[in-house]
Amino acid sequence: MVPYAQFDFSSNRPPLTTISLYLKFPIMSQLTFTVNNKEISHKDLNIVRDFFTDEQWDCIYDAVSEYQDFPEKEEITRDTISVINQVFTSSY
Repeated sequence: MVPYAQFDFSSNRPPLTTISLYLKFPIMSQLTFTVNNKEISHKDLNIVRDFFTDEQWDCIYDAVSEYQDFPEKEEITRDTISVINQVFTSSY
């Protein structure tokens, strides 16, 4: 049986299951997170996350981690790694 066979296509009303999902969960595009002391929408975080592949993010993370070994770069490196972690924690 096709799952949408129970939907009445003559009506403009969405199925009740869809309505109940909207009531239970906020619309993701309306969520915001604070990353790097800035309010960023969930949608924008996902755009940033998808800008690079997982392998590229690993390369960036590894390069920044190597950079922390340079004198006077520990704080900026720690802050940068924190922002990358916030992006990954908050996206999707």
